[in-house]
Amino acid sequence: MLVLDCYVSTDACFYFVTCLFCSCYKVLTAPLYPSEPINWRQKIMSFSKLETYSKIKTTFALENYLLTIQNKSFATSITRLRIGAHCLEIEKGRHKNIPVEKRMCPTCKEDIEDEYHFVMTCPCYNEERERLMTSCNIKTILPGTNRNIFHVLLSCTDQTSVHLGQYICNAMQKRNRNITN
Repeated sequence: MLVLDCYVSTDACFYFVTCLFCSCYKVLTAPLYPSEPINWRQKIMSFSKLETYSKIKTTFALENYLLTIQNKSFATSITRLRIGAHCLEIEKGRHKNIPVEKRMCPTCKEDIEDEYHFVMTCPCYNEERERLMTSCNIKTILPGTNRNIFHVLLSCTDQTSVHLGQYICNAMQKRNRNITN
């Protein structure tokens, strides 16, 4: 198991963990070992599955969105996207040993379906994305700034987290409908 997020109190550490092999999610209580805050970043960076997560997770602490979002499906959707526990082709292909360059988006068939493509560029979610950007007061996306905006959105400030959770839920539902039809 790999420690992903934690909340440090004076006597215990509450770990949000995922088993990388079975996609199980649990909240555990365990003593905080002195080496954990030092090694957590190295641990997440050692897994290609956590490439997106390693770029947006900056502190060894519980993410505020887990405490502030009232809609648990929004919070769960954000967490799953951040840690790579989703049904996008980038993850499904990993389990099937499909080369990365062949993990194409099943809705637009234009690019590799990874977290970035799903949130920022897939034309199938333009309406949902426009609502997200408007809700987050992102007026114009300048060329070359998409990656920065993507990292800001997935960093989940209080202002963006609810809107991002709603976007992920709506876009994922649309994706699943398009794939099954």
